[in-house]
This record gives sequence, C-alpha cells and structure tokens, in this order.
Amino acid sequence: MGQYPIYYWPYRTQAGGEFAAGFEFPLLKGNKIDARRAAVWKAELDRSNVDPTIIKQRIDSINISSKAYWDWAANGRKFLIAEELMAKARERNIALARQVELGSMPQVELTDNQRILIQRESLRLSSFRKFQQSSINLSLYLRDPIGLPSIPDAARIPTVFPDRLQPEFDQVPASIETALNLRPEMKNLMIKSEKMGIDLRLAENEMLPGVNLYMYGSQNVGAQPPNKNLKFFTMESSILHQRFGNQL
Repeated sequence: MGQYPIYYWPYRTQAGGEFAAGFEFPLLKGNKIDARRAAVWKAELDRSNVDPTIIKQRIDSINISSKAYWDWAANGRKFLIAEELMAKARERNIALARQVELGSMPQVELTDNQRILIQRESLRLSSFRKFQQSSINLSLYLRDPIGLPSIPDAARIPTVFPDRLQPEFDQVPASIETALNLRPEMKNLMIKSEKMGIDLRLAENEMLPGVNLYMYGSQNVGAQPPNKNLKFFTMESSILHQRFGNQL
C-alpha cells in the first residue's frame, strides 16, 4: 500500500480509515429542472405518443382500404355496364346482318354498327384492365384465412351504392369537439407543445446563476498515526543549521 510522502503527512487518516459523507443541493440553476430530468420527461412524452401514432396509422389504413374498395366497386360496375353494352351491340349486329341479308337494310347500317361494336369492345377491354388493377389493389387489404392476399370475385360487386348520409347541422359543434378530443393529430400536437415547454424551462434555468448548498462531514476511526511532524521539522532545522549555521 505504500506510505504517504512527508509533505502529505497532514492528510493521513487513522489506522481504520476515514468515513466521509456529504451532499450538494442546487438552489437556483439545476434546482427544478436540469438536462437529465428534461431528457427523462421528454422520453416519457415520446412513449405516450406511441398510442396516437398507432391510431393515426390505423385511421390512414382504414381510409386507404375504403378508397381501394370503392374504386374496385366503381370499376367493377363500369366493367359490367361495358359488357352489357357490348352484348347489346352484338345482338344488334346479328339483327342488322339478317336484315341486310334479306335486303331490307342497306349495308352501310351494318358497317356503322360494326364500327360501334369495335368501339364498345375497346371500352370493355379498357374497363376490364382498370377493374383488374383495382382488384389487385384491394387484395392488399383483403386476406384469406391464412393471411395471403385474396383477389375479390366479380360476383361481390355491389349492385347498388348506399345512400349518402346527410349531415346533421345541429350536431356539427359537438362533432367538432369530439374530433378535437379524439383525433391523434391533436394529441400529437399537445405532446410536441409539452416537449417545447420543457426545452423552454431548461433554457431559462440555464440562465440562472449556479448557487449551491454544500455540506460535508468526515470521521476517522482506528489508532492515531505516529506523529512524525516534529521529527520532520527537526530534520529540516538541522539541515538549515548546517547550511547557514556559519552565517548565523
């Protein structure tokens, strides 16, 4: 363990060592807030912001999936209508061809109907491609029992669209208040405001002077160390006498 050098003898403890305790308490700067506590409070706010984030993502998913469904329903109805028009054009083309064959209808009528038939065939193919694309988009939100994307069958296309609900104007103020209380965006903004308030309090606290209350106490235990200070001073006096004794 070694020994203290002679110039550190006043700092020696007793044989059992020294027990010391103390504390430092900030009175102004760092009293009510400091960087560590500010970081903890902001971390707690970030943790409480998880639920609004999840709710927002869920709402966004519902909106996107609803839009995908109604796009699929609309494109499906367009495709069915295009098929009906195509079927009508084919029936009319057969009837016109029979009349031209019997000589009761000029050939130009049949040629014009064939032109219409080609246009409706092009319209049917275009609507079918859009219907297929919307079916694939909807399959991302429509899953089978094992969780794989499922393309909906054309038989599930709604035959009629639901009636549009009319807003109840007397309920508008209550609906706005409910939306402000439940929307995750408002909760997110409130949390951001609280975090900025913590940063402001920390910045204001950093401008205060550092005035601290400090208390400290110690106690030595065990036997007293040998007092070598007197020998040290005697040796030093002897050395001084040897050096300067002839001049004194």
